[in-house]
Amino acid sequence: MSISYVFNDIDGCIDDFVKPGYPDKQDLLPYAQGLRRLREITKQFSAASFGVATARSVHECDNIIHALDFQGPSICECGNIVYFPGEGGHLLFEDMEMEAEQRASIQLFLEWRAQLDLDTLARERFPHTDIRMLKDRMAMVTFEFKKDVGPGLVSWLDEFFFPEELEQAIARGHVAITLSSGAVDIFPNIGKANAMGHLARALGFDLSKTLTVGDSLHSDLEMLQATGYAACPSNSEQGVKQAVMAKGEQGYVSDKPYAEGNADIMRHALAHWS
Repeated sequence: MSISYVFNDIDGCIDDFVKPGYPDKQDLLPYAQGLRRLREITKQFSAASFGVATARSVHECDNIIHALDFQGPSICECGNIVYFPGEGGHLLFEDMEMEAEQRASIQLFLEWRAQLDLDTLARERFPHTDIRMLKDRMAMVTFEFKKDVGPGLVSWLDEFFFPEELEQAIARGHVAITLSSGAVDIFPNIGKANAMGHLARALGFDLSKTLTVGDSLHSDLEMLQATGYAACPSNSEQGVKQAVMAKGEQGYVSDKPYAEGNADIMRHALAHWS
């Protein structure tokens, strides 16, 4: 069985990118060699379509997609945005089948998000952290900072800015909050795997013939488990490696990291899965 679709996570998989500050685009010059190598390898697939599956916004990743000449659909903002080259991005939940309660929760969140402008207040509340609310998201609310204030930020938002209906949507799991040492993300809890499943039904491709490449437990595990083929570079979290190895002959853990690992994965896919 040969693969027909490939979805690559960006950060930690395509390369170890240093993300830009908004509104700057990703600087590709330091990564040109790895991007060129990956593009050359993926062009050798005769019948596979390539895209990315990322937490990044379209603004943060469209030049990466263009540099790789990926022509297939891409999934952005943790499953909330689908992007087609030349067409731009749109909210996926508008096209997806889901329960009325979940749809209402997402609509509520998006209306709340549209009125939110906490850049100045956040900097006043958390001084000396370089905190900023990113302006390029279509579905997510993202704060980035250089000093870890994630738990305090979420508590502050919950106390002063979350309406009761949003708290209920979070409690039901319709809206998710993720924290890392450098960011807080709040977003409709659709996920990469659900977005991929919707695209498979809408575009008529088979998830059992799809390859996903990821490195993160919290954002990639479900999509790696949902597709027939899965792979990861050596810098991936241990739980990701275990999930990929559980695929048997349809999983591959590279012994190389980042861009080198991705190139190695694609060579393996060419040799064994195409």
